[in-house]
This record gives sequence, structure tokens and C-alpha cells, in this order.
Amino acid sequence: MGGGITLTLTLTLTLTLTLTLTLIGGQQMPLADPLVSALLLDDEGRLAPFVHRCRAGHDTKGKPTTVPDESSTVAAVTANGAAEADVLFRAALEVLAAALRDDGA
Repeated sequence: MGGGITLTLTLTLTLTLTLTLTLIGGQQMPLADPLVSALLLDDEGRLAPFVHRCRAGHDTKGKPTTVPDESSTVAAVTANGAAEADVLFRAALEVLAAALRDDGA
């Protein structure tokens, strides 16, 4: 594929994910992909308050658990309550929107 086609496909996917996030209004993230994309694009650290280094595990029923561990290479993105989840959602959208505005030059 040529560079223009690849860029068009990338932007189309990014716009589709952004539209999906907008339509759900912060109720829940449908996929981890938009959040991971926002984390990777977050040069200004807007999402840093939600990223917590931890050890991942599970309880006896198989439910995922985390234990804070600043030396870990694993990180969890968490929000406590609906208000904080809304702040996380909006911050992720802002990071994605800023990336869409960047012309890459």
C-alpha cells in the first residue's frame, strides 16, 4: 500500500474509534483500543493521574486484582466513581482529538 492509503486507513480507524467514544458519552469504553491509543499519544501527561503501577493477579474466582507496586512494569488505568470516570473519558478524548489535529509535519 502507498503511504497515502495507509494514512487514510489510519485516520478512518481513528475517527471511527473517536466517534464511538463520543456516542457512548462516557458510560463505558467499548474497547481498550481507544484508551491504549490515547495513552500512547499522551505526550502531555493528561492521563498520568489515572495510571497506577501494580502487580496483577486474580482472586479465587478468577476476578482480576491489582496490588499497588511502584517498581512493577505493569500499569492499570483506573477511575474511582462515575465523576472520575467522566474526567478520564474526557481526557482520553482530548488526547485523541489533539492527535487528529496534528498534521504530523
